Amino acid sequence: MRVLAFLLLLAVAAGAQNSGIQGSVTDSSAAVLVNATVTIKNLDTGVATKVTSNEQGLYLAPLLNPGRYQVECTASGFAPQTVKEFRLEVGQTARINFEMKPGAVAESIDVSASAALLNAQTTEVGQVIDSKRILEMPLNGRNYLQLAQFTAGVLPGGIGVGSRARDEGQFAAVGMQTNQNNVLLDGNDNSSRTSGGPLGFEAQAVKPPVDAVDEFKVVTNNMSAEYGFRAGAKVIVNTKQGGNDFHGSAYEFLRTQSLDATNFFANRAGARKPAYQQNQFGGTFGGRIIKNRTFFFGSYQGTRIRFGQSYVSSVPSRDIIERFDFSQQPAVRRNVFDPLTLTGTGAAAARDPFPGNRIPATRIDPVIARLLPLYPASNIAGRDNLPDNYFFSPKDSDDADQYDGRVDHNFSEKHRAFVRYSHRDQFRNQNGTLPFPAMGGQGQTVDLRGKNLAASLASTLTPTMFNDLRFGYSKFDTTFDIPFTENLNPQFGIRNAPGDTIETGSKGGFSRFSPAGFAEMGPRSFWPNFNNLDSRMITNTTLWQRGRHTIKWGGEYRRTNVYRDAARFRRGQFGFSGAFTSQQPNNGASRGNSGNGMADMILGWVSGGTYGNNQGENIVAPYYGFFLQDDWKVTDRLTINAGIRWEVFHRGTFPDATRQSVGRYLLGTETIVFPSSDSDCGCQNDRNNWAPRVGLAYQLNSKTVIRSGGGIFYGEPGSLSTEGANFRSGPPRSQDIAIQQNFETTTVFVRNG
Repeated sequence: MRVLAFLLLLAVAAGAQNSGIQGSVTDSSAAVLVNATVTIKNLDTGVATKVTSNEQGLYLAPLLNPGRYQVECTASGFAPQTVKEFRLEVGQTARINFEMKPGAVAESIDVSASAALLNAQTTEVGQVIDSKRILEMPLNGRNYLQLAQFTAGVLPGGIGVGSRARDEGQFAAVGMQTNQNNVLLDGNDNSSRTSGGPLGFEAQAVKPPVDAVDEFKVVTNNMSAEYGFRAGAKVIVNTKQGGNDFHGSAYEFLRTQSLDATNFFANRAGARKPAYQQNQFGGTFGGRIIKNRTFFFGSYQGTRIRFGQSYVSSVPSRDIIERFDFSQQPAVRRNVFDPLTLTGTGAAAARDPFPGNRIPATRIDPVIARLLPLYPASNIAGRDNLPDNYFFSPKDSDDADQYDGRVDHNFSEKHRAFVRYSHRDQFRNQNGTLPFPAMGGQGQTVDLRGKNLAASLASTLTPTMFNDLRFGYSKFDTTFDIPFTENLNPQFGIRNAPGDTIETGSKGGFSRFSPAGFAEMGPRSFWPNFNNLDSRMITNTTLWQRGRHTIKWGGEYRRTNVYRDAARFRRGQFGFSGAFTSQQPNNGASRGNSGNGMADMILGWVSGGTYGNNQGENIVAPYYGFFLQDDWKVTDRLTINAGIRWEVFHRGTFPDATRQSVGRYLLGTETIVFPSSDSDCGCQNDRNNWAPRVGLAYQLNSKTVIRSGGGIFYGEPGSLSTEGANFRSGPPRSQDIAIQQNFETTTVFVRNG
């Protein structure tokens, strides 16, 4: 993906990837002071960082954690100056200038930090969501990522109304696709992926509670060359760290149906109010291990939700289930005709009616005879023979546990490190529209297991050179399944389902039956669906201050592995249109006013459907990115950011390729080929992704900064299994086969499988 952007924006604040403090040291005549000492102290941890001003009188302290800081400047022959306290935000480059005045060391001058709030050093545009807003804003579900929508240019993402990914905080920024956003949790990739759909329909792998998030920043545009991998917004999230003092919290949030109104469908059916109970509880605790040196922070959040659904379905009446009698059905589906009595051809072809619109018991398909009793009896008064005659209000469950732990250690003034681990366990049980085991073709269980590990080593190599080394590991295993542990096809007499003979995957459940005009029988197709993400990354950034230039260079390596195994139609699906019990099968008006999908099903005459085997792939896609960036402070008011980035997005390869179902159709030779080895991508990788970036920030006055920027941006493919690979899962090793019949007769009968 390649996007060319040029933006002219007016803003009051912006930030870069790493938090830091910079500024100038001069005397009262504006002459620069060389070798002045600037001491930056974190007020929560007591950790101090010392830097000196260079030959231009400029100082720089990068790679700082967000937090409360005190900044003091000292120089020989001048009175010390101190900014007693100010807040450094995530991704912020704060500027604090000192104008030193002659005086004794015993004297001290306090300096206001208000100017530090105006960032005139970088061109990136975005929004910081601080800890106060994260904790105090009402959030249903307490998902911090939903607050990203406060950022200018951000809209809710996801596809369709009620999209799961949207509900989990997915968003679209400045017109980019949602899968081009990148969530960086303490510098490590925490984004979900798309593989046959968003993994777990989630926006991120782990979800730290709002109490564990210090603050986060959404960068939407004017990004410098150090940003890459995805072309959309960057969400830079910092988790909380411990301090010298011990702090903790405990909480529980409760919602209950006792305070809710009922809904229309429950009222209409005369049923009780659907259940709703939501409990979110947990706590945090942090403090010191070694004063001013080593700190810890941990959090836990548990979520327990019981949510009553309201489903209205059309089930066969007792007359149909017990006596196969359609005579009391509405006129449009009352008259059923015997498919064995067809005479004539073409539009004149016609059938004789079943006497009294009742199918003889001797004609009932034996498989259907076992399945029909699984349909529940209608329960809406006066509608036994009418559509929408059954109300079902099951209780879904959603149980989640999130654990986070972080340790920060200061080896010395020159070397600091942290490691943070997050773990997520979540299990949902979502009922079908009919009771188990009928299910109505719906119902599922969702099992989400996420892990995210981040580690960093920040070093001061020389007074003007700094380095930041980061490692990250993310694993997100998602399973969509059906609530069956046993293969019921043999019990019902269903034969020849492909999944019954496939050695791998779950064999639970039974085939799905879809009679037109009635609720389906059986669990949903496609599941189980296993989608697993394994992502590893290592990045290194070096920063060198030389005169008025701050030069950055670095690179990153990522290895993304996505495994997908979807059951598809391995259990089979039978469709019943009602055409075989219509009077004139080749006349559309007759098919619309006679025949019944349930009658076709009772006879076992199949008009359509699908069967097949599993589909999926195990795909690996490495990534390399390198950048060079120069932030040039031309004057005290004007800063130019210029850089270039080079990226390589490897096309997907397939480990153990001979055992995978991927292939490729070649138009020129009319042949299907398969990966020849585990490293065969069927391609030549594009190594020409050069992405120049340029921007400027001009401080117009004490309250206004003008920013302008442009560049070329590349992003990883939206879906590795389709856009990111030249081989795809499909025929001949994996395929769905559709059952297609004419309107007069069928070659597929349920009893035969």
